[in-house]
Amino acid sequence: MANDQIKIMHLITGLNAGGAEKVVLDLCTIQQEEGRNPLVVSITGNKKLEPLFIKNGITPIYLSAGRNLFSLIKGVKDLSRIVRKNGINILHCHLFHPLVFAYLLKFLNPSLKIVFTSHSFNIGSRVREFITWITKGLRDADVVFSAGMKSRMYKQHATEIIPNGINFASYAQSGQKNQVFTFICIARLDRVKNHMMLLEAVSMLSKDRPFEMWLVGDGELREQATQFAAENGLEKHVKFLGYRSDIPDLLRQTHCFILPSLWEGLPISILEACAASVPVISTSVGSIPDFFSKEEILYTDTTAESIAQNMAKMMDHYDGYVESAVKLHGKAHTQFDLHLIGEKYIGLYRSLLQ
Repeated sequence: MANDQIKIMHLITGLNAGGAEKVVLDLCTIQQEEGRNPLVVSITGNKKLEPLFIKNGITPIYLSAGRNLFSLIKGVKDLSRIVRKNGINILHCHLFHPLVFAYLLKFLNPSLKIVFTSHSFNIGSRVREFITWITKGLRDADVVFSAGMKSRMYKQHATEIIPNGINFASYAQSGQKNQVFTFICIARLDRVKNHMMLLEAVSMLSKDRPFEMWLVGDGELREQATQFAAENGLEKHVKFLGYRSDIPDLLRQTHCFILPSLWEGLPISILEACAASVPVISTSVGSIPDFFSKEEILYTDTTAESIAQNMAKMMDHYDGYVESAVKLHGKAHTQFDLHLIGEKYIGLYRSLLQ
């Protein structure tokens, strides 16, 4: 049971099934286990991950804020009441939009310490980068995943390097692999994740080889992606699984994890593949190459041709990539264990309150 005076609120745009949201869930779960009773506040009413928070003893709070000034003012007032009622002294903002609320909230509660994690190299636009840069004096600490992620928009002397973490114990069991060679991509169906190039690569390979591609996640490209698969006769190769909460079980059944994103931070899904000792194909973006060498995962370009070539290479030399994945599991466990990462965050919070 924690006996210090750290009172934490996590503020995030919504509780969708993305990587940042999963990070918040895992951090809160660890903090809840320690008896810290963290608060989770969602700006929007998106509740996709709510059942998992509740399962771990955390009931999210929703501002359901709109895009108008009245909604913003009401949201800040509601937040201020929550902060004062619960004695919150650490406000951890995840993604860009919570920063607007945090800055206004700090004017009402000057002693509140603001921590910001953007969760990506690309936060959406040049305008957002400028706002993040010009307002960094209002924040007390920024968190990036690697040294390569540091930039002028973050605080020069108060930027902490803390990578994402996961609970390796959840992925420890072995399982029966699918009979046909199976790739799995765990990512929201969004342009930045590059699913359309992935499907073109599947189309190129489907004429010669038996394999399956499991797409886990939902998003705005779902209709376009399913239409492409149907028009190109890929129904036997591509399975759209939608949002799933049984990721460890799915990884146990598959042979290779693939993520052809245009940009990233440090994807939770890659860490999950490492925890399950599943070989990885990925683009060299974000903090990924800061942690994983070419000997540990198979890097691809973003083009369909490159993706297809590396998928074929994975199938042709699979035993060697499995050996690399098993070795990587041990290394990843020492770097990305959730309890270790949780301790680093508590250390950061504590230093801000001293």
